[in-house]
Amino acid sequence: MDAKLRRQMIDMLVRYGIKGETDIAQVPYFPQKLDCFSARTQSPKSPLVSAERTGISSMRLVEMIGQIEAHKDANLHTLLVLRHGKVICRAAAKGYDTGIWSLTHSMAKSITALAVGQLIDAGQLTLGTKLVDILADDCPGKIHPHLKNITIWHLLSMSAGISGISEPTSVVCAQWSKAFFESVPDFEPGTRFHYNSMNTYMLSCIIQKITKKSLSQWLSEHLFRPMGIQHFFCEKGPEGKEKGGWGMYVAPEDMAKLGQLFLQGGKWEGRQIVSEKWLGLMCRKTFSSEDKSNFDYGLHIWVSKEGDSFLFSGMLGQNVWICPKTDTVVVLTAGNNFIFERSNVLEIIANTLANPSNFSNTPLKTNKKHDKALRLAEKNFWIKNAWLSPLPTPGFWGKLWAKLRKTSSLPLTKTLDLFVGNYAFPKNNIGILPLFVRFMQNNHTEGLSFLHIQTQGERLQIGFEEGEKSHWLEVGLYDYTEGALCFGGEQYQVRCAGQLTSTEDGLPVLKIEVIFPEIPNIRRMKLYPERDTLRVAMTELPGKSMIDGLVEQFVPQAFRGGGIAGFIRDRMFGADPFKAIGVCVEPVLCAKKVDIAYPPILDVSSLSPSPLLPENHADEPTDYPPHS
Repeated sequence: MDAKLRRQMIDMLVRYGIKGETDIAQVPYFPQKLDCFSARTQSPKSPLVSAERTGISSMRLVEMIGQIEAHKDANLHTLLVLRHGKVICRAAAKGYDTGIWSLTHSMAKSITALAVGQLIDAGQLTLGTKLVDILADDCPGKIHPHLKNITIWHLLSMSAGISGISEPTSVVCAQWSKAFFESVPDFEPGTRFHYNSMNTYMLSCIIQKITKKSLSQWLSEHLFRPMGIQHFFCEKGPEGKEKGGWGMYVAPEDMAKLGQLFLQGGKWEGRQIVSEKWLGLMCRKTFSSEDKSNFDYGLHIWVSKEGDSFLFSGMLGQNVWICPKTDTVVVLTAGNNFIFERSNVLEIIANTLANPSNFSNTPLKTNKKHDKALRLAEKNFWIKNAWLSPLPTPGFWGKLWAKLRKTSSLPLTKTLDLFVGNYAFPKNNIGILPLFVRFMQNNHTEGLSFLHIQTQGERLQIGFEEGEKSHWLEVGLYDYTEGALCFGGEQYQVRCAGQLTSTEDGLPVLKIEVIFPEIPNIRRMKLYPERDTLRVAMTELPGKSMIDGLVEQFVPQAFRGGGIAGFIRDRMFGADPFKAIGVCVEPVLCAKKVDIAYPPILDVSSLSPSPLLPENHADEPTDYPPHS
């Protein structure tokens, strides 16, 4: 089974990256995320309190934020800092918000472990319970002897020894449980550490088997609802069971509550949600990590080498950092190229907030100047690292004159006329939805066929056609507009902004950034007009360096030095040839201007996702059918 999955994965990469195919899914696709967060009310936000009231100077936090922003590659989206359960810092980059649910990636593992702990507290499980005893119906008659000995503890400590079926290979496998039981373990369970998200998927299956409820149903009743967590979403695997180890959406405000639960010994508003004993077991080191990390592993949670802080960690920069000795919690969401818990930002946070000498046991004297400096740092969070230049701010008289004339104080420039028109793309497999997301979600959209750019008065819109699907975006040249897009029946909240700039030679460039606030990924475009053509550079963040590591997992070791992995990666990120534009080398599509009719400027400013649903959306399944 292990070799078969790898062959299937290589075939999938070759079909997409070299042959340029779009319909490459090897597992039946069903839309799951049928509404975006814009259809919901934001998660309630706790009031901000002065940092001085909790015993730390606001200027310490200002200094910390400055140090964090020096690491541009961290690409942070949101930052929350709590002390004594009070929010003392809340910051979000432009286009993001701490009240919107966000894809947690492997942070979900720590949340699933809390559900496992609740079952252990209730006597329905033990750490020594064997996997085959609970999931006997899913277990084939003949399995490897090591598999018979895998326990709950082995799954939680990432020492089960299974590597063939994993999160990357799951996109080519329709029977995850079967693949797990047919795997040949790399080592005897409990003897080594090997991180594998499928361990958590098996825990999700165990929870469903014991409770007769899905993981999300259990979490809603026994963890989230008691803590006032209203909005969350759990993706399912092809067997109809929730992934457990990834695919969970939780708002940063609610992530902070989960971190605070650890500091409160498992109690929330006087109610014991999970036992303090279980939290202690989770936070006890089981294995050293496989790399030069500042963290070791506990039971589905990372433990600092000093043992004084703990971490929920998801790839691309999703983290909840918990420090009992200073009674602090920090939540970070991001979109960077960090796969696991390695991060310069976490080191900066630990140096500032894990140091008791930076705190007072009693409130400090209120300093309005320092408090104002912190609020300003929050307001301007990550602006200096933004891909688009800071947005201009018209003066008082400009705003007043525009108000009297009932027009925008920042009207569209005539330069945009160079971009207006309809353009046809050559055959490609590039889409608006970032490639990373398409592979993770098994949601493979068709390549771009047409591009429409139009202006009316003081509005700019851009439309993309992928096969028979059309996507329209309102582009805010001075602020992010809000909207929703639908890909394969799945809804995504989007925020879009653009900027007119120029190359070194003074040629005009239209930069457009499409932010997906619910996920770590961003789609970026640069448009260059050239007579009757338009060159469109399509990039995304996280980008090539992240895909490098994933692709190389499936390219045989003997060929990696020959550049095959890089070749596949380059083909996956754009159509040939790769052309130099200015000082950058980016994948570029050359679209030819065509004389076709297009719809008049649309009203896409509404956040309601309903008009964007495909016509047959009501007929699409909302759940996976039983696997046969």
